[in-house]
Amino acid sequence: MKWSAAWLCLLFAAVLGSALGVVYSKYQNRKLFIELQALQTRRDEMSVEWGRLQLEQSTWAAHGRWWSHLASDASFTELHDFAARCGVPARGFERDHYDVPAEHYEALVAAGAVPTPSRELVARLSAAGLRRRRER
Repeated sequence: MKWSAAWLCLLFAAVLGSALGVVYSKYQNRKLFIELQALQTRRDEMSVEWGRLQLEQSTWAAHGRWWSHLASDASFTELHDFAARCGVPARGFERDHYDVPAEHYEALVAAGAVPTPSRELVARLSAAGLRRRRER
């Protein structure tokens, strides 16, 4: 009798421990799923934002290199955040755009910048009120 009572208590403790493990596992699963949904929502928001970043298609030569302009038709904050995430140096910012060396062009397109003809880039900046002309 003593052994059967001991086994019964041991089995009861194992079942209780198993039940608590299942409850804790389910709680962690829900917590991680909520975090995943929040991250996916943020990713989708950023994807929409990055769709507004424009990268000049035509390049120009200066200082022995080929260059393009990176600009945003949404905001300067978006432009600066995107440039920082992509490793574009802050010293490349000039008035309303970043000067970007040709070797970074493909990486910026892969990160979400949209190749845009020069005239369309200027038109979009002007329409958004973000065009800053050079002072004479």
